[in-house]
Amino acid sequence: SKNFSAVQASGSEFRVNLSRGKVKPGKLRLEFVNYGEDDHDLAVRRIGTSTVRNVGLTRPGDRSVDRFNVKRGTYLLWCTISDHRARGMSARLKVR
Repeated sequence: SKNFSAVQASGSEFRVNLSRGKVKPGKLRLEFVNYGEDDHDLAVRRIGTSTVRNVGLTRPGDRSVDRFNVKRGTYLLWCTISDHRARGMSARLKVR
């Protein structure tokens, strides 16, 4: 059995949809797929902390992957480009 959780975040103008909303603590494989027509990225931050990860700029039709450890809590995921977050391009992932 695999010893990590996997989540796919699909992004477009202007939303982020997660393949699942909850994972277990430990190793996470986060894949971001840009289904939109604009460049997007995906930042990740655990609520209550200041550390922000970013899977990096992802062009239309491309995908980016990041692997990191997640702890119990709620993680915010959002696009940092321009006003995309304000226009609704964010999601939450629960870890428990």
